[in-house]
Amino acid sequence: MCSWNCRGLGSEDSPKVPFLASLVLSFGLDVMFLMETMVDIHSARQKLSSLPFSGFCGVDAEGLSGDLVLLWSSDVQLVPLSVCSNLVLCKLSNVHNEIRYMLFVYGAPHLADRSLVWDKISLILDQFLNIILIGDFNQVEFLDDKLGGASIIPGRHAFMQWRLENGLIDIPFSGCPYTWTNNHHDNTLSSNDHAPIILRQESAVHTSRPYRIENWCLEPKPVVDFISNVLHRVYLGLPMFILCSKLSVIRRFMLNWCICHRRLWGINWRDLSSSMVSAANAISTGAAGTLFITTKEECVAREHATFLYWRQRSKVRWDAFGDGHSKILFASVQARKRRNCISSLENESGDWISSPPALRLLICDFYSNLFEVNSAAMEPLAYDWDNLQLPVLSQHQKDFLMVAFSPKDIRAAMFNIADDKSPGPDGFLATFFKSHRGLIGSQVVAAVQFFFAHGYMLKDWNRSFLVLLPKVQDPVQVINYQKSFVKFSLNTPQDYRDFLAASLRLGQRHSLGTYLGVPVDLGRSKCATFYDLVDCIARRIANFSSLHLSSAAKLVVINYVQVASITHVLAVFKIPQTICDRIDSLCLLVEIFASLPRYGHHS
Repeated sequence: MCSWNCRGLGSEDSPKVPFLASLVLSFGLDVMFLMETMVDIHSARQKLSSLPFSGFCGVDAEGLSGDLVLLWSSDVQLVPLSVCSNLVLCKLSNVHNEIRYMLFVYGAPHLADRSLVWDKISLILDQFLNIILIGDFNQVEFLDDKLGGASIIPGRHAFMQWRLENGLIDIPFSGCPYTWTNNHHDNTLSSNDHAPIILRQESAVHTSRPYRIENWCLEPKPVVDFISNVLHRVYLGLPMFILCSKLSVIRRFMLNWCICHRRLWGINWRDLSSSMVSAANAISTGAAGTLFITTKEECVAREHATFLYWRQRSKVRWDAFGDGHSKILFASVQARKRRNCISSLENESGDWISSPPALRLLICDFYSNLFEVNSAAMEPLAYDWDNLQLPVLSQHQKDFLMVAFSPKDIRAAMFNIADDKSPGPDGFLATFFKSHRGLIGSQVVAAVQFFFAHGYMLKDWNRSFLVLLPKVQDPVQVINYQKSFVKFSLNTPQDYRDFLAASLRLGQRHSLGTYLGVPVDLGRSKCATFYDLVDCIARRIANFSSLHLSSAAKLVVINYVQVASITHVLAVFKIPQTICDRIDSLCLLVEIFASLPRYGHHS
């Protein structure tokens, strides 16, 4: 499904129609919504007749609104229910999920007319509860949705309040975060000032994860006996190869044993209590007392293993699905997962890459070039660094760094790792090595010391999970996933900035950015600087607007989530009164609109 403000279909030789044909072919579009065609519907139908669509409807311009065209293929049973100069309401008859209706929106160009369009949409939302809104709303909602211009956006607060009242939820999108350029209109495609928006309804791709050793199955006697037997076997080879071979055998055994016994483990507190009471009632001198102590130790060991199992299981389930007892935490975790998902990136040529194989190739090529060993040597910097008199290591410090790691150092490093630390591809947690240190400790020490003595490591040990985390909002290139940047003062010459950034192979920023949410470099207008706080609260309200919260939950959201997110800024700076007043009014929206019915989505 595609929505595009085409700003005129152009003349007969215009490349816009071939561009639309390429979109249909590339993305397999079933529905296409065009705005501002600047021709009547009969001419538009004739110009678009080459596209593989069987359905057509539209409306001519009425003043500054209209010139809307909707096309759909025969694969979609789409029925237009209502058509006007700003809205096209349709029903999807063959859709099997919850979304049954589509509302294609073209917002009023003038601010005075937008409230009428919002009121029309509200009436439609009252009648159709499950609906998607897509199109050109002609309204900027957040400051980070645009670059440059004034910090005061007319109509944004009214639009934000209208969206919250109707419970509309933003559909996250990937790609270039800016899809419109002001005062940039031409009949050629390259100078068009709007970008098409494509909505995909695809199921999420689920991938299997490697098996990880679970803590609850480390202490049962059959497991301990098997681990002891394997670790005492004699293998030939280097210390790393010997330890890797033994761990591979242990991993296969523990995987099978865990699967067979997983469903048998569960804490039955009533059975535990009754067994202990029965044993306690029969306590007497001699054998009965010994029986009670033995029974107690067996029960405690069994329930401790069960506790370890469920504690790790709950952590894994929280990481995967969010906290099941709180919709707020669940929504937060899912939003973070969607934000960290890499669905498309921009290559060096400015083309967008979205297919998984092409994304993998793009990322691999980037880091292969970044960490190339045999690359041409860079020219030395034209600066005498010796004159800086930088501190150097003393001979004693050099000798200390060359001392081999002792078994005590290796053991201390191992025990400084958290028990449930995320494992590598082999699946072994730090708890395994800690709990069986008496059996495996000497072999781990030998393998580590061999590596530092010879510099050789097995390929299996050098494998790890590489995760790219976005360091900027809406990253578009692979380099945006690096956290290192060169930050220059405003007094630094531009040629020196370019030279140093190119020498270090890092990106450069025009400002010092923020630290803990606080802007490092302030301008003269504090209101413009701290408008980001208003956006921060507004976005959190938008995220929580889809949840049905009680009055107590609303108070928790306001005090411990929304206000707490900007507490550091409030403690450091004197915030302008206008910003504080706007934040107060936004917090009141949570109390007023959080429990209203939710209607649909918009994009």
